[in-house]
Amino acid sequence: MKNLYNNEIKTTSELWKAHNKEFKLWVFLYLGLIFLTTLLPTIYLVYLGSARQEYIEIQKRLTELSNNELHPSSVYESQYIREIVFTTFQNLFYWFVVVVFILSIKNSIKNKNFSYLSSWVIWLTWIMGLIHIIRAIIFLSSSFDTTILKEFSISMFLFSINIINVILYFILIVFVDRKVKAVKKAFVYIQTIKAMEELSKEYMENIRTGNPYAPTGFKTETKKEEKNQENIEDSFEYKKLNDLTQEELHSIAKKLNIVGYDELTRDELIKKILIYTKKAN
Repeated sequence: MKNLYNNEIKTTSELWKAHNKEFKLWVFLYLGLIFLTTLLPTIYLVYLGSARQEYIEIQKRLTELSNNELHPSSVYESQYIREIVFTTFQNLFYWFVVVVFILSIKNSIKNKNFSYLSSWVIWLTWIMGLIHIIRAIIFLSSSFDTTILKEFSISMFLFSINIINVILYFILIVFVDRKVKAVKKAFVYIQTIKAMEELSKEYMENIRTGNPYAPTGFKTETKKEEKNQENIEDSFEYKKLNDLTQEELHSIAKKLNIVGYDELTRDELIKKILIYTKKAN
């Protein structure tokens, strides 16, 4: 994917129009892979559920190969039930992740914006894939006994499912994951730039109107103050005071205890007198 941050693309709509097909290819490939990595454990669960006796026999054989004494059958029964319960909950969670991602794709297509792709699904899938790969590497690098694989066909089948799943996860997190992240990031980038431009435009407008702090709520107050100032200048009291001499204005200011009145301009002094007069009333 090239030119995702092309300066000629200014909006998410333009980005969608320019790369729509390519983006959908990677997103749906990603969906297909997480669907398969969820379907395989489900097949594992279904097959395991129909092979109770074979599972118990495998566990007994593993005990023998470890040179340990066989446990009572109830121990292996409990182990089988725990495996079924754990795998069931694990599969339910995996399918929940798939459904959430499908809904996020639907929302993205509806809004023509792939920033709506579920971030936590992408992150969680990457973590799960990494865990599966690490576990497979540790298992294959250890000196495990292949006797079980040879003696029990179910064991070979379940082992094959796990290996295929690991390969799919490898493709997913090494190749496809970064592409989908790049797609989402491209839309987020344009939205961020757009928001910064709007904020900058608003800030410059506030500076032009003499109030750079409008985002914090001062602009409304300033406009109100400007309106009050205009009302003061148009008032009868202002006009009467404006007819007085500077000395007379200073005399009134002195009586009202206006600090620094002699440093104020004529207009500022008149407005100050009116404010102090209203307070006194």
